[in-house]
Amino acid sequence: MDISLNAQIYNDLRNKINCNVYNEGDLLPTELEMQKLYGVSRAPIRQALGRLENEGIIVRRAGKGTYVAKRQDWSYSQMGGFRKEFLEKNNDLYCTTMVTKKIHAPRDVCLDLGVSLQTEVIYIERLRRYKGEPFQYLKHYSLCLSEEVYRQAGDIQNMPAFFVENGIVIDSAVEEIDAVPADAEVAKVLEVAEGTALLRIKKITYNESEKAIELMRYYILSRYWKYRVTFHRNGIKINVE
Repeated sequence: MDISLNAQIYNDLRNKINCNVYNEGDLLPTELEMQKLYGVSRAPIRQALGRLENEGIIVRRAGKGTYVAKRQDWSYSQMGGFRKEFLEKNNDLYCTTMVTKKIHAPRDVCLDLGVSLQTEVIYIERLRRYKGEPFQYLKHYSLCLSEEVYRQAGDIQNMPAFFVENGIVIDSAVEEIDAVPADAEVAKVLEVAEGTALLRIKKITYNESEKAIELMRYYILSRYWKYRVTFHRNGIKINVE
């Protein structure tokens, strides 16, 4: 079933805000500029903006324009997992892309992505550092974009934002988390002793057609980085840390 125009615009704007293409306090394009950008009439633009405003994600200021609200003002917190940690420490973070190549996906990756065995994917390895110290080792298996696009990007700092910049709409993601000791490979990359306690996260990202576009597996030194989720709904607040 085709998604409505206002829903497409809502999803695109919210995705760009989630991924920091538009940061809190940023002035959004005017309705007229959005009409030209999306090639639609004003009605779906206003419907999409109305929905974002009702959710507390944007604020409209008479005579000044429409701005991204402060994240603590959102009715539903999007600051799940390590996202809050990253936002707080962003100035001291840097992510290096170590490997980019096309491969036949291993069997377990194909099963997770819901594709046929030996499907070709773009395999990417990245290492994120905080103040020069490695703390997060990421492995991506991507079904979207070409190897050349990833190679030309160099060191990708924010993969969700990179997807948005290249026209890929992220609709949802599912994460699974477990605790593991660092094996020899991971310990070497993270510069820690074998057996060091890590969090291992598997994340599958889906587009608006509910098709998997990427599987990411990453390891993180949890003694420095807390996994935090905050939900708000009808005055109920649940924290997971």
